[in-house]
Amino acid sequence: MKYVFRTMLLVLICLAAPCAYGQSASQPNVIIILTDDQGYGDVGFNGCTDIPTPNIDRIAKNGMVFSLSLIHI
Repeated sequence: MKYVFRTMLLVLICLAAPCAYGQSASQPNVIIILTDDQGYGDVGFNGCTDIPTPNIDRIAKNGMVFSLSLIHI
């Protein structure tokens, strides 16, 4: 778990670095949603009807969704 936290912290620092150096606001915004114990079908844009997730659905509709990740051990 500490490796996940370190990785997320590193990603956030890398994403925030251009803001610290006065980059223009025309660059794209990046939102990382980190959840615990959430399955693929637990959000509306993946077909869930039990749990309403209108804000996440709107972000997915207007943005980019990464739906495949691979871990090589």
